[in-house]
Amino acid sequence: MRRWVLVRGVGHEAGHWLDFPSLLQRAFPEDRFHFIDIPGSGKFFKKKVSIKLEELAEHVRSEALQQDPPPFTILSLSLGGMLAYEWADKHPEEIEAMVLINTSFSPFSPALKRFRWQIVPKFVWSLFQRRAESREAMFLDISSNKIEGRKKIVIHRVAIRKKHPVTVSTILRHLFAAKFYPGGSTPPKVPTLILSSIADRLCDPSCSRNIEKAWRVPHHIHPWAGHDLTLDDPEWAIEQIKSWIVSLDE
Repeated sequence: MRRWVLVRGVGHEAGHWLDFPSLLQRAFPEDRFHFIDIPGSGKFFKKKVSIKLEELAEHVRSEALQQDPPPFTILSLSLGGMLAYEWADKHPEEIEAMVLINTSFSPFSPALKRFRWQIVPKFVWSLFQRRAESREAMFLDISSNKIEGRKKIVIHRVAIRKKHPVTVSTILRHLFAAKFYPGGSTPPKVPTLILSSIADRLCDPSCSRNIEKAWRVPHHIHPWAGHDLTLDDPEWAIEQIKSWIVSLDE
């Protein structure tokens, strides 16, 4: 039995995984899953947000250790990938393996590849939308290429934001922590799988390729999904993860 920790990216919380948790549980019926929110989002939306990624990672670690004993397998998206790396780098004995989805590291990629300059105007404009529906629709346009069910997803995300509002300051502090995190230059001390999306409009796909080359770890590329790969094609993501986990257990 594996104990999983799932952590998302900037301004996102456990509720943004949508149907992915149930699909993951079906794929790994004997395993346990913990969905950890980072400071400033989810159930920690009132918690002070550090601009040091190391402190955000320690928060994730602390929350996970309160729920289960290690070791853990981490499944992470975007900023979550940096948090996973930091945890595994400082406490490798606590991490069994990790999956990093559409993430990036400053030693390998410049800032305007890690956060693509083409979407900066739309992203900034979305932060100042007064209508929650407009704001969430713009965020979704940036992060997802999924066509079906977009209205339902927006409604779901608006409900999340009403329950756990995320401030512009929180989003900027998350971005600041990611931009200035210096880690990643040395290969991780635990088995690692990279998943990325060729049509990611938020984080340039070259970021994941650069990680693959530097670390020499397996990397699978989705042909059409956006940044939020587990939203756009959760079945594909789970297929890659399951095959890799099976190979580790052999």
